[in-house]
Amino acid sequence: MPIDAKTRDGYVRYAPSFSQTQSATTVVAHPYTAEAVAKFLGFVKQGSQQPTNNFYAAFGAQELISEGYLTEPRIKGLEITKLGEVVAAVKRQQNLSFSMDCNSGLLQVAA
Repeated sequence: MPIDAKTRDGYVRYAPSFSQTQSATTVVAHPYTAEAVAKFLGFVKQGSQQPTNNFYAAFGAQELISEGYLTEPRIKGLEITKLGEVVAAVKRQQNLSFSMDCNSGLLQVAA
């Protein structure tokens, strides 16, 4: 999946990692964005083609698991809305890049 030239570096990840913090020098260079994966899998909102909140929750959880901030047993059985809240809380605590709008339940990437 080609990365749009206008994509900010902070949004690019390098497969097979889910982490934004992993250096490109430590992994094979296969760049991608969460948005590109969501589009490829079809987890986008109609009209805007932006990833769904559910996708951001699941993707964010996988990122936090791969970085050691969460474990699968900690999130097993959670409803997707609750998963989004957990992901947002952990990322806020770690000063990471996803945020949760508690009023709307929207999980989104912070600028």
